[in-house]
Amino acid sequence: EARLRWDISSSGIAGVSDRTAEALASLPEGARAVAFLRKEDRRLLTNADVVYPAAFNRLRSLLEDARIRARGNLEVVVLEEFGSPVDWNRWEDELQREPLEVLIVDVPGGARRKFLFSELFLTTDPLPNGEPSRLTQERADAALGDAAIRLAAGISLRAGVVTGFGQPRTDSEKGLRPFLRLVQSEGVDVVEIPGPATEEEIDLLIVPGQTRPFLSNDAQAIRNWL
Repeated sequence: EARLRWDISSSGIAGVSDRTAEALASLPEGARAVAFLRKEDRRLLTNADVVYPAAFNRLRSLLEDARIRARGNLEVVVLEEFGSPVDWNRWEDELQREPLEVLIVDVPGGARRKFLFSELFLTTDPLPNGEPSRLTQERADAALGDAAIRLAAGISLRAGVVTGFGQPRTDSEKGLRPFLRLVQSEGVDVVEIPGPATEEEIDLLIVPGQTRPFLSNDAQAIRNWL
């Protein structure tokens, strides 16, 4: 169990921060962090050799340090782009992974936090003159720490999404599906409701793209809920 570690990076943050390490150590036994290292963001595929290798190397290093500092509470799985298709299919199905998600952290009981590449790394857009995308900031350590704190505390929020007043479809990429996927990636459970006058128990009420006025009972339900 003995381990001596030197951090020779210029910034001194080659591994996880102390805040993140403490949060990881408080995770329940059986927690998992699964990384899906595949080049999928079309915006970054122009000269992808500049952005993705640096980001993925950082993620590998971060997760290995996270595994060690979690004191045995965190299993880490790293799936490489050209790894076993069987392993990819297994983990994607089990964790209900959506495209562009590069990291999923979950704990026993089904609570999980999903991260898009853009949530962990900030990049510039490629320019018309041929200049490629560049990494400008890394937020992976802070994001991992935030997820660990929430999952360790067992915080589970439920959002009711109103769909009965002219809202776009929830099962369409041109409708609400990308937005709902973003909400779910924050660890929030989503349930569709026809209006605010619902029997569902919710912590968050979302009324997206309303084009018709509420009925009187729905308007009163909002007042009561608030």
